[in-house]
Amino acid sequence: MDSKQHWFETWFDTPLYEALYAHRDYAEAKKLADLIAKHYPSQQYNELIDIACGRGRHSFNLAQLGYSVTGVDLSENAIRKAGRIAAEKFPELPLSFRTHDMREKLPGQWPLVVNLFTSFGYMTQDEANSAILKNMCDAVAHAGALVIDYLNPACVCNGLVSSEEKQLESYDLQISRKVENDIVIKNMRFRNRETGAVQEFAEQVKLYGLSWFEDELAGFGLRVSRVYGTYDGQLYDKSNEGLPRMIILAEKNQ
Repeated sequence: MDSKQHWFETWFDTPLYEALYAHRDYAEAKKLADLIAKHYPSQQYNELIDIACGRGRHSFNLAQLGYSVTGVDLSENAIRKAGRIAAEKFPELPLSFRTHDMREKLPGQWPLVVNLFTSFGYMTQDEANSAILKNMCDAVAHAGALVIDYLNPACVCNGLVSSEEKQLESYDLQISRKVENDIVIKNMRFRNRETGAVQEFAEQVKLYGLSWFEDELAGFGLRVSRVYGTYDGQLYDKSNEGLPRMIILAEKNQ
């Protein structure tokens, strides 16, 4: 593994990350869970692993649909919070959370593997992202399935907001965005209004089109069966650049 520290190894564990994304849409997460269950019902795909689960909002919705869910994430803070929420709000559901770096091979296989809300493409090199995708595919059991909820690159590029400012709790936040070498880079500058202290963080996602995923997945033994462009179930169409998502459903070759 590369010894250089990557942006996601620090940013996802900070309180500022949690504050910035505190109002993520749980109704949206439920729509995605329902869409997944429509194709891969829990009666058949009874166990799943949620790779890069964050604080668990998708895991909770999936568990409520009858899946036995294992959530894994690199962020120790995220895993602690997901476990705490599960214990407090969903003690009766089959939920477990643990830390895991998706750059490392997963210890087992599951009938259903999910990677949701653009939790892929964090590395700058294609080879590194391909290796992560292989780890996901290797975790899919025989005749199992993989769901990747990724952004639509064309929609991102066409609708990119280059800069904005907002207030977040006791901070003034400046955000800038750009696309460079097929990587969407989001830089964030937090200035504490009381102390004047400044903290800077970045997010980045390598942009991949559907054909890249199809080719890579085929090389790892999975076939793409359907792609959605919205959580409401609108089918993805390469000619429709306005659809925000690329929700890829793939099955392992039998």
